[in-house]
Formats: sequence, C-alpha cells, structure tokens
Amino acid sequence: MRMSTSLGALLLAGCLAGCGGHGSATKAGGSQDASAPPAQAAAGAVAPRDPQNLLIGVWHLSGETDDPAIPGATCQTTDFTATAAQITQVTNGASDTIPVRYVPSASEVYVVTDAGITNATKYIVLDADDVKLDAILDCTYHRVG
Repeated sequence: MRMSTSLGALLLAGCLAGCGGHGSATKAGGSQDASAPPAQAAAGAVAPRDPQNLLIGVWHLSGETDDPAIPGATCQTTDFTATAAQITQVTNGASDTIPVRYVPSASEVYVVTDAGITNATKYIVLDADDVKLDAILDCTYHRVG
C-alpha cells in the first residue's frame, strides 16, 4: 500500500522526534584524493552490513545519468562512508563528515541532517550493493566495503 506524501512526511517527522542525534556539521581535517577510498574504509571503522539500514557501508560512484537541461553537470560526491551516526563524503577531492539520522526502508533511505526532515537526502536502494541518489543527475553508488 502506498502512503500519501503528507502522511509519509508526518510519520517520518514523528519517527525523527524520538530518534535524537543532534549536532553540527564538522569538517574532517584536510582533503583526500578522490580516487582513494574514504579514510574510514582504510581504517576498517565501518560496521558490518546492517539489515535494517542498507546505506551503512562504504560507497563509490559507479555511474550517473546526465540531464540535458543542465549540460556539463556531474556528480560531485565520488565516495561516501555511512556509519550509524555520521556520513563522510568525498566531494571534489575534499572530505567532509556530518552527523546524521536515518529513516530506512527496504526500498529507500532518507538521510537527515540538522537541516531537518524537509531537507533530507533520499537514496533509492537498487539492491544490497547499489544505491541511487534521488536527484536530477541520478548518481549511482556501488558498495565497496
């Protein structure tokens, strides 16, 4: 059964009210070569796969679909590492870590920052090892750890 958007938003907001996890964005020191794996992957700090949240893990950009309305635009985040409480992204060669909360389901995962639920980022779960950012460019990521 499919929920209406407003009901879905209400349920997500209710879940987040009890989830906690407040904080502000923090920069990880320095930058990182975009071709190198994320720092947490190298250190082995990523927990085993979480069947309740398929986004937990280490991901690498594996494809993108260009949008003819914005020629020349590309996916800027090449790698990201999702842990239970934060995401570290490598964007344009620089690493950035922010605290997050998740609203997972079998088919999608919402990543919520301090910006709130209305600014959540949605990843569509394609399978256990592939996700797609729900955005104009359809950036697709493959699990590498």
